[in-house]
Amino acid sequence: MNMASLLQGFGGGAFGNPAAAEPIVKMKVGKMEAAPIPDKPGKFMITPLPTKGQLQLVKDEQQILRFQWKDRVLNNLDQDINHMIFPGDAELIKVNSGREGDRVYMLQFSSNNSRRFFFWCQDKDDSKDAELVIKINE
Repeated sequence: MNMASLLQGFGGGAFGNPAAAEPIVKMKVGKMEAAPIPDKPGKFMITPLPTKGQLQLVKDEQQILRFQWKDRVLNNLDQDINHMIFPGDAELIKVNSGREGDRVYMLQFSSNNSRRFFFWCQDKDDSKDAELVIKINE
């Protein structure tokens, strides 16, 4: 018996299956990889990954706010990006990539400056980007 099945048996609901929680806010974004640039200490090359994804904020059944990334094709949560979030713990920030039209965002944790995730917007319509980022940050 796996852990999700065990938790379901105890009424785990969204806790046992975090993907079951209805998002408070969601945004179509893909993940990005950050790799150090060998001859430039402290600098990174950020590369988009092609997977269709969704960034979402959900409350689990214990009313804990979670920041998650989900594969929109497979409908799977990425366990590396499934974090409890507390007020003031993290901020989603638009990144200036130096290229016009890029819509790149970074989730930066305030308690650990080296803990960050990068995302690229996948929705063709950019008119709601700023509004969604404000909602996520609130």
